[in-house]
Amino acid sequence: MFLVFVLVFALVRNSDATKLALERARSNAVVVEHIGRPLEPGWMIWGNLNADSVSGHAELEIPIHGNKGKGTIYLVADKRAWRWSFSTLDVAFADGTPRIDLLQPTPEPAR
Repeated sequence: MFLVFVLVFALVRNSDATKLALERARSNAVVVEHIGRPLEPGWMIWGNLNADSVSGHAELEIPIHGNKGKGTIYLVADKRAWRWSFSTLDVAFADGTPRIDLLQPTPEPAR
């Protein structure tokens, strides 16, 4: 049973939806300013992922951490014709800083 649990988490962690969300977070200056580098996913990703090579749906909470802090990526995405499209892609910071919408243009970090 434990092996099945580990395999499911590994599949979700290595999914295209998770990888794309992490790429967006890593390329956002405000997220990097608060979380730091390297920005890495936590082990326990929560939510639902139902996808094959062509289509799918994902609703995930991805814990992230870096050398400056922690946060969570919240995503809702659909996959059609091999392509993921996000309807929600936010980062919430553990320190209470307002959420960042990764679907919007990247604002400059506060100085």
